[in-house]
Amino acid sequence: MNKRLHIVCFNVPYPADHGGMFDLFFKILALHNAGIEIILHCFEYGKGEQPELNKYCVKVFYYKRITGLRGFSFSLPYIISSRISHQLIKNLKADHVPVLLEGTHTTYMVKKDFLPGRKIFLRMHNIEQVYYYHLFESEKNLLKKLYYWHESRLLKKYEDAILRKVSYLLPVSQKDATTIKGYHSFPTIQYLPVFLPFQQVNILTGKGDYCLYHGNLSIAENNKAVEWLVNTIDTTQLPLIVAGRNPSATLIRFLQSKKVRLVMNPTDDEMFHLVQNAHINLILSFNETGIKIKLLNALFHGRHCICNEAAIPGSEFSDYCSIFSSPGELNTLITDLKDQPFTEQQAAERSSFLLQHFNSKTNAEKLSALL
Repeated sequence: MNKRLHIVCFNVPYPADHGGMFDLFFKILALHNAGIEIILHCFEYGKGEQPELNKYCVKVFYYKRITGLRGFSFSLPYIISSRISHQLIKNLKADHVPVLLEGTHTTYMVKKDFLPGRKIFLRMHNIEQVYYYHLFESEKNLLKKLYYWHESRLLKKYEDAILRKVSYLLPVSQKDATTIKGYHSFPTIQYLPVFLPFQQVNILTGKGDYCLYHGNLSIAENNKAVEWLVNTIDTTQLPLIVAGRNPSATLIRFLQSKKVRLVMNPTDDEMFHLVQNAHINLILSFNETGIKIKLLNALFHGRHCICNEAAIPGSEFSDYCSIFSSPGELNTLITDLKDQPFTEQQAAERSSFLLQHFNSKTNAEKLSALL
């Protein structure tokens, strides 16, 4: 008899059109290929129903997210209060199949103890209280800043209580697993690497002629990273290209004033070629929780990779990235690497590491074993 699993997603996981969706969709695909029968539950707020999901799931349910002021609460974090669905709880109660909750966002039924005795897995994409606090620190808009502060404060209290109620915690990074173990006591925390669309390493050897920073440029933290990099690095060593989605008018003007090339809303193919042909991919983060898909994209497809400590999801990555902790160290690393070709041996060593850790088939088997 095939194993069954409820998966509750905080958003419709298809199309997987940005990094945050990769783990959701490609986990479903990998579990389906491993013979798991999936009953999928999605909160919908803009994507609509997606028939493609019916290929991989025996049932798919959609629930409207309660957005705006109607979903706001002074006692619950908005990411939870806007996803309360009594129909979802009713559907989950219809059997005793294990439940995988994607993100703290989907845990209201655990908070209220609506599923006693069930085996419940919580996939932790971030430590949300930490994630929202860093959003608060990066945001310049006062109203958004207040919202992120309010959300972070509520999430600390909420996560401290809720994490003790699930059967298994499945963080996406070793760093998050270590952090959680440091301030909580749980029976089972199992690091489960992120599921990715790419399962082959495709790196060009030799040299490129530019540094690249890429990311979603509509996010305040990424704007802060771009401004910091532009004001820090010596672009006379290697020119800098910035690429990403939906840059603000302010960011566009800033990059124009600094004579930095901006590639706005590149296609997937354009982004792939930018990452692959760069001599150095720069990964800068001010938020140390979760895992940065842009880092994995750079490691799978790019040459040299320079990161700060917050961008590294665990010590196991330190052999495959150059890590800086100050502006001076960053410029020194660029100087050291700008004339160094990326070698076949470096590509082979990185490939071995990535395919060992981010093998979707193997990681789906690990999760299946827990069922």
